[in-house]
Amino acid sequence: MLDVAVAEDRTRAEDPSSRVLRAVAKLMMDRNAEALADLSTPGIGDQKDASLWRALAHARQGRWVEAREGFKSAEAAIPMLPIELQRAILVEQLRAAVVDFPDARAGLGTELLVTGRLQEGVDMLEAFVAANPSLPNRTPARPLIAKGYRGLAEQSLQRRQAVQAAAQARKSLQFDPRSADAHNVLGAALASQGQLDQAMAEFREALRIDPRHQQAANNLTRATALLQHK
Repeated sequence: MLDVAVAEDRTRAEDPSSRVLRAVAKLMMDRNAEALADLSTPGIGDQKDASLWRALAHARQGRWVEAREGFKSAEAAIPMLPIELQRAILVEQLRAAVVDFPDARAGLGTELLVTGRLQEGVDMLEAFVAANPSLPNRTPARPLIAKGYRGLAEQSLQRRQAVQAAAQARKSLQFDPRSADAHNVLGAALASQGQLDQAMAEFREALRIDPRHQQAANNLTRATALLQHK
């Protein structure tokens, strides 16, 4: 559908509303320079929330001052958008804010995790924690970092990258040692490498933390059976 929007005929493209629509489609495909060119066409002005989309393009180009001004002027339009677009804009708003307010990294990291950009999210949250070693507000970031690394470990397991998954699960446990889910993922990664004794220890630890953790219980049963048949 995005390609169709971009490939409109020239007659429609001259219409300001069509140009804005085409620019939004290009933004969704990360063709930011092209989108900004469309949005800078004489006659576009601020119709169809063009100022908001210009701000988004500016943010993605690292033009933070222009981005912040644009987001501020178009604030009222954001809640009217579909939730996915709202989240995309929120991420870029927070990126723009980080330049002058480094503590905005906490909000940006959280939003990146929510939108599935796990590595970016944990990197941003770790930077926030490192920059604020004694502030109370760093504490909520730790379980979020743990959750992000656990998600990365699960993704690595799905790609059959067991060594990387184990490293990411261990990183998760550094931030939340009492995560039954992380112990279970670490156990699965170790089992995939044939390290059954260590894997079983992780499954048992997961069950000690959460006796109702069914996946860890199933994994422990499988690992025990495999070890008995070695």
